[in-house]
Amino acid sequence: MANLIKEVLAPVARIRADKARGSGTIIYSRDEVGTFLLTNYHVVEGNITYKDVWDELLKREIKKEFTSQVEVDTYRLGEHGEVKGIFTDVGDIILGNKQQDLALLQLRSGTPYSGAELYPEELASSVPLLSELACAGAAMGEKPIVTTGLLNGIQIEIDNYEYWLSSAPSIFGNCLPGDTLVSMADGTVKEIKDLQVGELVLAYGPSGLNKQTGVDELIHSGVKRIYEVKTRNRTLRASGNHPVVQVLPVKDWTGRMRNIPVWQRVDSLQPGDIIAVMSSHVTRELGRGFNFAKEIGQDKNPEMLMRLLGFFVGDGYKRKRPSEGGELNLYPYDEELGKFYEKVLRDLFDVRVTVIGRYEQLRVSSTGLVDKLSAWGFDGSSKTKTIPDWVMTQIAPYQMAFLQGYAEADGYVNKHNAWVFEAANEKLIKQLRMMAIHLGLQVSNIYHRQRATTFPNGNSGEGETWVFQVYRFYSKNPNSHFEGDKQLLPDDLQYVKVNDVRVIGEAETYDLKLSPCHSFFADGVLVHNSGGGVFIKHDDKWRYLGIPSRITVAFIGYSADAITHMGYFIPIKRIYGWLRDNCYQFLWDDDYTKEECDQIRNEKREKELALHVMRTKG
Repeated sequence: MANLIKEVLAPVARIRADKARGSGTIIYSRDEVGTFLLTNYHVVEGNITYKDVWDELLKREIKKEFTSQVEVDTYRLGEHGEVKGIFTDVGDIILGNKQQDLALLQLRSGTPYSGAELYPEELASSVPLLSELACAGAAMGEKPIVTTGLLNGIQIEIDNYEYWLSSAPSIFGNCLPGDTLVSMADGTVKEIKDLQVGELVLAYGPSGLNKQTGVDELIHSGVKRIYEVKTRNRTLRASGNHPVVQVLPVKDWTGRMRNIPVWQRVDSLQPGDIIAVMSSHVTRELGRGFNFAKEIGQDKNPEMLMRLLGFFVGDGYKRKRPSEGGELNLYPYDEELGKFYEKVLRDLFDVRVTVIGRYEQLRVSSTGLVDKLSAWGFDGSSKTKTIPDWVMTQIAPYQMAFLQGYAEADGYVNKHNAWVFEAANEKLIKQLRMMAIHLGLQVSNIYHRQRATTFPNGNSGEGETWVFQVYRFYSKNPNSHFEGDKQLLPDDLQYVKVNDVRVIGEAETYDLKLSPCHSFFADGVLVHNSGGGVFIKHDDKWRYLGIPSRITVAFIGYSADAITHMGYFIPIKRIYGWLRDNCYQFLWDDDYTKEECDQIRNEKREKELALHVMRTKG
């Protein structure tokens, strides 16, 4: 434990850039030279700009890079890993490569820090598979944490760069708008801003869907730019650094094309990319929060009650007046449907039903029934009604009955045999849609429109509504087609094609800290909760082996039934090559001094510039 704290945790730094929070690892720190740390380019990308400036030598405008400083927090740790103090320094970006997602920072202060020992360069091409690894980072921009795993893959080529694969999870930071609906373990949904510590969410972990993942912390991340990702049946709103699972085709060493699930940033997605979404919630054999036998009697049909309640939410209202008692009204506007619900009311509650017109309206005068509906959570007007949580915890047939009742009241069946749900109540429509998603039904996105409306009192006018469709009979197979091997894709998720990615504005955002799993479902899309460093045990010491890349993978291990949060990381051999190409050998090779490297670098630049001038003139 002491070695892990000193050699893995202590070198971790937290980086606060203009547009991102992330982790870095101190790899070199000496009084007379300075302190250097490695991080991902995407963490500091917002502090790098390019401008056209006039070059006197070339006699033309050229693009020149300008960088601004970032804040770097380092930690003083106690013997048990507890944070005793946090020190804030200023870091300069002295090297960056967007394609390789690497950046090198230098701290301005001369204070020495604890630095990581690099894995020996001469051994960097022959690291044994299944070596023990540790991944350390300042997760969510918070204090450092460590996860452990094994080296499960090497020599994996993605976009012409080599990556290695670790089963030690690296944890990203989510930034979701406050009204994002998170799927809870019990089948309910909650806006992320309302989640409480200790509540259980539906997560995705080593064995698939997991209902035992608790909220450790809700983090208010402030105002951020929000992207909207749209597929045929999902809409996700999130900050640009928010990761979702993308299906990426990769050739293995045999040349075989394999499709793997990759954690990809929202701002890196393009139309045509394929992402993972929820297939269905965990099947429940027993409902929670409602005792049907107690409420309506053991001999009554719960499905009929649920269908009636769905109809009431769709097109019913109740009132209670001191002088007149309680009154319930339903509006079938259809004789066959009216007769059905007339019988349901009588069978379930033994009440007298008054039929108005040709079953345009059903009326029940019953204070007891009105009180029951209120006790069950069915209150509010057409624009304020919501679905009580207990409804969304019921078994699938009961929830299907509820959806059917709502569709009969405030919807219709279109030419594709889909239910079309429409209401002047956005929150209610979102709840209904998430209920359908949890049931494994195919749905459309929600659309907002203005339409002519006829009100119960006979008046008409313009009103805004929200509408979506439920495709009850569509196949639950993945609805995007892609070439190559699909064995590495979990079969309990669905895969849909991105239609559009755009910036839609700014909003207050929130993060979740979860344990033991880090992935959860936001608006039906699988998302993940920055970087740091990957370490390997060598000669009884933990040595720096690489940096988690922005491509972090939820990868199938050894069977189609298991998924683990494995991460691609940039191996130390690539980092050595990148630093050597830019003449920073002094960071690991004592045969070089910083001054010698600076001189080599300047000579190299002068030669490149002279060659460029010759080509330009000739």
